[in-house]
Amino acid sequence: MIGIGPTAGRGRGVFAWTLIAEGALIEEAPVVVLPAEQVEHVHRTVLDEYYFKWGPGWKEAAVLLGTC
Repeated sequence: MIGIGPTAGRGRGVFAWTLIAEGALIEEAPVVVLPAEQVEHVHRTVLDEYYFKWGPGWKEAAVLLGTC
């Protein structure tokens, strides 16, 4: 249903390989949440390319453990 592939000038992205019905659940995956005071340190690790901003005000970060 979904997969990861290259994007022109933007690195990797998640793409739909088939049509997805509106409201369909694509994936449920656990996350590891990094508290706001630890986010500045993630930039010096291999996780820098894999985290997302998270939480109220986007002050925390999360590393997803699924396809996304």
